[in-house]
Amino acid sequence: MYSIYNIETDRRLNEDMELHFLEVPKFQKKPASVERWLAYFSNKLDINELEELAMNEAAIQTALDAAAVFMQNKTERLNYLNREMAILDYESDKDAWIDEGKAVGRAEGIAEGRAIISARL
Repeated sequence: MYSIYNIETDRRLNEDMELHFLEVPKFQKKPASVERWLAYFSNKLDINELEELAMNEAAIQTALDAAAVFMQNKTERLNYLNREMAILDYESDKDAWIDEGKAVGRAEGIAEGRAIISARL
């Protein structure tokens, strides 16, 4: 079990939130009754197994229904893809902004250092 902490204050972000990791690649086809959600997320079940899983777990049936509606709604699907692309663009641009900021900071530091040295001479 993991939680999220503030590195500077060593305080826990939220007492109610925990992180649990499910290692989907390690999942082998097992009885759906044992690990239903892991079976659902593994994407290793054929259509018959998926239907059986949904019949035994109402929440998984709800998830399957929502996915079907989502896939049929072109506007929703395009909005999702656009958001994913925007996130990827932001993440790739963020590295460039950091590099640019470091370069500007370095230049300002050098200029300030030179000004201090010139003032002392």
